[in-house]
Amino acid sequence: METTAHNQRRKSLVLLAWCLLFLLAWSLWLWQLDFSDLTFDETATYSVAHRPFLEILSYLREAVREHPPVYYLLLHAWTLAAGTGEFSMRFFSVGAGMVGLALTGRLAHLALNRPAGALTLLPALLLVTVPGLAYYVRSARMYSLGVVWTLLSAILFLRDWLPAKEWPRRVAIAGLVTVHFLALFTHYYLLLFILVQPLVLLIARRWRPFLAWCGGHIIPALAGLAWLWLSPGLRMTAGSLIPHFALDAPGSLQVLR
Repeated sequence: METTAHNQRRKSLVLLAWCLLFLLAWSLWLWQLDFSDLTFDETATYSVAHRPFLEILSYLREAVREHPPVYYLLLHAWTLAAGTGEFSMRFFSVGAGMVGLALTGRLAHLALNRPAGALTLLPALLLVTVPGLAYYVRSARMYSLGVVWTLLSAILFLRDWLPAKEWPRRVAIAGLVTVHFLALFTHYYLLLFILVQPLVLLIARRWRPFLAWCGGHIIPALAGLAWLWLSPGLRMTAGSLIPHFALDAPGSLQVLR
């Protein structure tokens, strides 16, 4: 009885701590949210998101050094209901940040492989208090939404894929592929995080999950290639970035030296 009462009291304290942490995050991230005008990048967000849906897609296909459409389409739908002021546009990012806060706790629970406790609060507390992240959560840009997709992907991967030695369930494949599709079309750099997962499966010798991962991701891969083919602006952007990542082979004189 004493052990049961102690566990119940402990769970209540952890729940109270989570509620206080959410209240702290809500207060910090909303404080003077509309105090300043839109920044240059936020103005670019408004310039894209205020257009009709099809015009957003058309503009992003042609634009150079622009981001993919998922965030802009979601923000467009949000501003139809909430308006296009500084507060409402930034509030969308704050809402995504709050979702990311909850997902951080869930990810910590899975990573620690133990019941939710005080330790799961530490990553979430860091998420709230890190100044750089607090800045981007309050910005009308796609970065906090990208954090949500990254955390959700990591949760699904740790829960359904890494422990599995047999073929993953269909719902696990559909869930991870959907999240990665949304992530890829929210920010192109999230592709780097996505590609870590098959490498982890190979290192862990999860052969069947690896094959399922590769097979399931044919659809988002084809969608990404189709978007690249249909988007001259993206092709120009990729062409301008490739030389920065290319490794110059040393010439014969350099080798002899």
